Amino acid sequence: MRKVLQLSCVLALAGLSFGCSTRNVVVAPADVAMAGYQTHEGLVNSAGFELGELVVLDSSTGRGYVALSASVGAYDVAAPKPRPDSAEPFTAPFELSYTDWVPSPVKAQAQAKVRDQATLHVQSPSQFGLRAPALFAFSHPELAGKMAEIKAANPQATFFLVSQLTGARQVYLTCDAPNGTVKVGKYQFHVYLKRENLQLAGMFPHSQFYSLTPLTLAKANDGRTVAVVSQETPGNLPNYQFTGENLASAE
Repeated sequence: MRKVLQLSCVLALAGLSFGCSTRNVVVAPADVAMAGYQTHEGLVNSAGFELGELVVLDSSTGRGYVALSASVGAYDVAAPKPRPDSAEPFTAPFELSYTDWVPSPVKAQAQAKVRDQATLHVQSPSQFGLRAPALFAFSHPELAGKMAEIKAANPQATFFLVSQLTGARQVYLTCDAPNGTVKVGKYQFHVYLKRENLQLAGMFPHSQFYSLTPLTLAKANDGRTVAVVSQETPGNLPNYQFTGENLASAE
């Protein structure tokens, strides 16, 4: 009987020792490049863009701003298009922050697992936009006037019209690991996404996603300078710092 009791104690101590070997660490994404991130619904609208706004990008400074907001009438806008709920892999680059020391090789594995299981959810999206962005740009001479003014001062500037918006009842991130916990060896990483989800929720009442139509200047048959649709691409929008003001004129 004594031997049985001794064996039971050894097994109990071994079980406790094994349980204590598990390391619980809370991790959270740091410095997620959310602004301008491309999704199936459009670009993430953390800048709060509205339909008909002229967005200027300056590749030499990495800055973007709204230079002008053209008047959008009811006839300019197409009827809203409800879309089904969606879920897609969230592939924006980010590093993880840790609440405890973790060996570098384990960090690399945890990072890869969290990235692989990060998902962006969009509930009840509804899309609306300009019926004819090219006609809208051509028929608003104030757009061409502002573009010419900016281009004269800054040849590096490129121009885009906010031509489509998508609003949703809810937009949020999840980590699809069981219970939001990623396991690597003896480590259990509990993924904390509250900061990113608060940022996504904070975009309301603005539409959460937008699309851009590139614009350039051209000469019309009557000699006027007009805004027309171009083949320009906005490049890597998450690298730009956006503001609602014309930074070039503020400096």
